[in-house]
Amino acid sequence: MSAARFAIVILNWRGWRDTIACLASVQELSHESFCVIVVDNDSQDSSVAELEAWLRVSARLQWRGTVEGDVAQPSPLAHRDVLLIRAPTNGGFASGNNFGLRHALRWPTEACWLLNNDTEVDADALGALERRLNSGPQIGMVGSLLCYHDTPDVVQAVGGVQYQLWRAMGHQLGEGLRVNDPRVADLGAAQPTYIAGASMLVSRAFLDDVGLMDEANFLYFEEIDWAMRARGRWATAIAPDSIVRHKEGGSIGTSSRQVRSLLSQYYMTRGLLRFYGRHRPWLLGIALLRVCRELFRFLLMGERRHVVITAKAVLAAASGETGRRKGAFN
Repeated sequence: MSAARFAIVILNWRGWRDTIACLASVQELSHESFCVIVVDNDSQDSSVAELEAWLRVSARLQWRGTVEGDVAQPSPLAHRDVLLIRAPTNGGFASGNNFGLRHALRWPTEACWLLNNDTEVDADALGALERRLNSGPQIGMVGSLLCYHDTPDVVQAVGGVQYQLWRAMGHQLGEGLRVNDPRVADLGAAQPTYIAGASMLVSRAFLDDVGLMDEANFLYFEEIDWAMRARGRWATAIAPDSIVRHKEGGSIGTSSRQVRSLLSQYYMTRGLLRFYGRHRPWLLGIALLRVCRELFRFLLMGERRHVVITAKAVLAAASGETGRRKGAFN
């Protein structure tokens, strides 16, 4: 059989139940040429064994084995083949996805679909992404219509985020709209600042030109950093008929509709300051003002631990810390 044209990369970290539900939806895709690369981000639990057990009995996906880290799979994956990769360490969102991307780029892959493990997809989700990707020569990244998994008729994001650099604030396009609202289709013509990482199709040409994701942040700001690095050369686009239901934040204990976890708050703050220091250093003061507003809000809420962890994140950004934080989040 010929090599699959599209590679779906799914990152697992202690979330094998969500990953299996995601794979169960992926196996129902109507697309004619895709393979799946599941990367276990050093879960140190039963994730790999549970995933292998499910793949052994899967009726529509063919497990091709488990490899360690960057050890090369000897031959390309064919349609509906699945490769499971054990990452040697948990290097974060970008690092884990990059393991999968490096494998896919060894083969004649046309594009890679980065898909969160806490998602479930409609049968035409990949086909719709491909059609949008092929609609213009400069389109390098395409996002799906993300709906809340628990309320699937409500939009989380139409493809991605519009980010206002002068306010250090972003908003998810169409958040809170009903899926059948005419404004959702209208937003499909927008070009977001960056594509939401829960469902992001990236072309081979984009990857060859721009490179992989930056692994320094561990969590957050990978997508906007990627888009900023590609600015002026590649466009972002949205496929509103690519439907993906997202459980949002399950693997890190947070949700966009709740107070962030301490882990989330730390990496969000550090990533914000690092992003501005790298891409817009003359606007770093605006990013700091946003952090100060959050500190004040946490004080009013009596969230003392969030105040402390935010201050630690500011100091870490100032010291140039990258990668995974050492020590507990408290």
